[in-house]
Amino acid sequence: MKKSTPIILSFAAIAVRSVVFFATRYAVDDAFITFRYAANIASGNGLVYNLGERVLGTSTPLFTLLIAAFNLIGMPSLTAALFINLTAAGLTTLILYRWSQHLDLGKLAILPAVFYIVFPRSVICDIAGMETALFTLLITSGLYLLYTRKHLAAIMVASLAAIARPEGWALLVLTVIITIVRDRRQLLLKAIPILLIAGNWLLFAYLYFGSVVPNSLTAKMALYSGYERFSSWQNLAITLGMNSPFGWIIWPLFLLGLILAFRKDRLLGIIALWCGAYLGALVISGTHVFFWYPAPVYPTGFVFVTIALVYLLRQVPVGKAGYTNWVPAVASILVVVASLIHLTGRFDNLRLEMATYHDIRVAADYLTQHARPNDRVLAEDIGYLGYYFRGVIIDRDGLVTPQAVSYNRAGEYRRFADSTNAEWLFIDPDYPASLPLVTTPNFVERYELIPLPGAGNNPGHQLYRRRL
Repeated sequence: MKKSTPIILSFAAIAVRSVVFFATRYAVDDAFITFRYAANIASGNGLVYNLGERVLGTSTPLFTLLIAAFNLIGMPSLTAALFINLTAAGLTTLILYRWSQHLDLGKLAILPAVFYIVFPRSVICDIAGMETALFTLLITSGLYLLYTRKHLAAIMVASLAAIARPEGWALLVLTVIITIVRDRRQLLLKAIPILLIAGNWLLFAYLYFGSVVPNSLTAKMALYSGYERFSSWQNLAITLGMNSPFGWIIWPLFLLGLILAFRKDRLLGIIALWCGAYLGALVISGTHVFFWYPAPVYPTGFVFVTIALVYLLRQVPVGKAGYTNWVPAVASILVVVASLIHLTGRFDNLRLEMATYHDIRVAADYLTQHARPNDRVLAEDIGYLGYYFRGVIIDRDGLVTPQAVSYNRAGEYRRFADSTNAEWLFIDPDYPASLPLVTTPNFVERYELIPLPGAGNNPGHQLYRRRL
């Protein structure tokens, strides 16, 4: 391969994601929860969602701080998130290519990077405004550094991963164990990044929030143990993509690659097993797995998929010159074409979702103009709403409102709503947690529906105001 290959691959990853973003303007609601935290930091109000309420409703402190830093220099949150994630995607691609070269995969060393560049799930996750691309970079680079025996650097990256997303602690544990087993020299030096990065965050979280566990995790476990609970098959379909042809092709190859990795190098096999365990834990978790949960280990998984492909091709009884020159090119073209067809087919769905978020923005603008300073809004989706309306929001799902957790765990959604006595409601009346509220006999007497000029013809959420 030419020396320019890794640079070309990195720019290809950035280009594909840029095209998809500007074609769809896709950004999920959850990202804007983090954006509101970041905006409050930049404004000097602290790491809070509602002013004066120290509740950690975002599970990505590192990404929040990075967004806040860009806010301080005048860059909008969504632009900052896109810049961070595009940069991270380009670097992840570069690492994948270097890792494949290190494994001596020959001309097929390009495949893991190509897989990642166009894999629909990765592309969509990387542009959605969340920390996924950054966390993917930390997972991929951390595992690569661990495999190449750069233990101090691996610990530093894993420590950052631990404060980028809760799953990062699993990477840090793996890295520490492997380091202790394989390289016990200067262990005190290697402990410094853990203390300075992960340790300081834990100390801050305990002193500032009173807990080192993000409230968002507790809230999701309570909420999704009820009507949002997914079966293991549903989680399998989401985690491994078994509801599309990609999953049925990729993951059997990954399992073969895992076996071959153990034959090649025990440490490589352990890394593959860790990736499999990461995905397996999501499958059996019994909670609602969103598509961005498993995405960070996909790129490393593609490395093992390529190991399997190289092994299978070497079993073909054809002279070496017969296929080594054209197989990498053909394989890359097939992957790119199939992925892009699938990806462009998702554009309409992404735009439809963004239309829903537009209606939330309309509601936020209305509240900004009509809500009184001390009014409280009981809401379900608090991302876009909370970012564009900076008033007090009570989170029915509990992410930033700990009081909701016990009610949600017990399925007492109406009791929680009644306990808040909020001046405004922004809910989907067809949502299982909202039905008990809107179907009460006195609901119409207590709340009036507010028409929202500019909203779609069939808005999912409705805005209600409590009658005086």
